[in-house]
Amino acid sequence: MARLTAPVVSTAPRYPMRVVAGRVGLTEMTVRAWERRYAAVTPARTKGGQRLFSDADVERLLLLRALTAQGTAISALAPLSTPALRRMAPDVAAAAATSSIVGGATAREIAGELTSCRRAVAALDADGLHRTLMRLALECGPLAFLEDVVSPLCAWIGDEWSRNRLSETQEHSASQVLRQVLGFMLQTLRREQREHHVVLTTLAGERHEFGAMMAGIIAAHDGWSYHYLGPDLPGSAIGSMVKRVEARLVAVSIVAPIGVAQTARELLALRRAVGRRVEIVVGGPSAAVVDHVLLEARAIRLDSLRAWRELLAERRADPV
Repeated sequence: MARLTAPVVSTAPRYPMRVVAGRVGLTEMTVRAWERRYAAVTPARTKGGQRLFSDADVERLLLLRALTAQGTAISALAPLSTPALRRMAPDVAAAAATSSIVGGATAREIAGELTSCRRAVAALDADGLHRTLMRLALECGPLAFLEDVVSPLCAWIGDEWSRNRLSETQEHSASQVLRQVLGFMLQTLRREQREHHVVLTTLAGERHEFGAMMAGIIAAHDGWSYHYLGPDLPGSAIGSMVKRVEARLVAVSIVAPIGVAQTARELLALRRAVGRRVEIVVGGPSAAVVDHVLLEARAIRLDSLRAWRELLAERRADPV
């Protein structure tokens, strides 16, 4: 199996100047000067003129900061390509490939944000929850936001609801906000004309869709065209979309299956519907319920969003 020789770095504009400057350890004045005088980076602009930087811009600024600190003039570095800068500063490149824009955010700060979200859920403050989540989505970047904010918040909501500590109204209100935020991220990252396609959904009987939506966000962020079908679909319907878009991958999320036997049957039905050549990936907190049929279904189970991202990078590098 082929491996990536360079990191997959998103070029989608999403981070404002203050976030990027703090992340890369430069003043806003320096970033502006490097852009204006040397075209070291070329951030996108909003309609109002605000700069929006991509993950690729952040990586490039990290490399430039490190190399200028070693004594090389920015005028000599700015014309170079990012791969050339990576070769000059391999240690910085490796760190940038695995870091998130959240950068200096501490576990205590993330915990504080989660506490604010929980209070908003309990108070039925949908607007407050929406504002906080949208801000964190912008500041953290997709992977960190999903791993450090959305996943633990969803787990807390599910646990509190199961213990009757949250009412049905509170749970539904919070779920609606999360659906709006995740849906916004999916739409923002959508790119139709890409070489690699993945279909995302849940099996018939599974109505919890957030896992599939999060997987779609990661796929879109990392260069795939995603086709999110919504939850609770039979294998035949999923198979039809897979064949129509010629997807290489289909991913299903299992959170609250209605029964082990039925979920296993649905997974096997999905395999029959998509044929032998399409790869099936299952994930989610309850995905282990189908472990006994993974071999027969020729499917693989992943345990985290990071594992999903690694698989996407590997498959993207493979020849078709």
